Amino acid sequence: MYVLTSVGPIKKNRSATDWIPRPPEKYSLSGHRSTVTCVLFHPTYNVLVSSSEDATIKVWDYEAGDFERTIKGHTDTIQSLAFDHTGKLLASCSADMSVKLWDFQTYECIRTLQGHDHNVSSVAFMPSGDFLVSSSRDKTVKMWEVATGYCVKTFVGHTEWVRVVKVSPNG
Repeated sequence: MYVLTSVGPIKKNRSATDWIPRPPEKYSLSGHRSTVTCVLFHPTYNVLVSSSEDATIKVWDYEAGDFERTIKGHTDTIQSLAFDHTGKLLASCSADMSVKLWDFQTYECIRTLQGHDHNVSSVAFMPSGDFLVSSSRDKTVKMWEVATGYCVKTFVGHTEWVRVVKVSPNG
């Protein structure tokens, strides 16, 4: 369960204490059967997505505080989520060693990317939206072509688990 809160007055000269969420919460969103692992706001819609150790993704309307739907497809803990810049594609990665691409208009899995040898811990779209990168406990970072699902490059050389991958805004 996680909580959305209201913040203080909207002014240009707000103090630091005005930015800190405080009770009472605006909405309390509950529905996952296990620990929430990621929460991500959609780039244009008034929705957010959450992932969990229960292997599901849930879609929430954060303006109304309403549950929208559950997206299922992974078989183990979902570690990370990412939207492309348009918000039409959602990527998820999991301890089931896969990355899935979801059409966020139909909520269908359009591609499953296999190739990591251990938990996939993080995903991020390149700014163009043509490529996706993933990091894994197998000590690699992989770059995937979104249109085909092919791994176009595997970056090796890490000596430990690569927990997070972040992409520069300029690619």
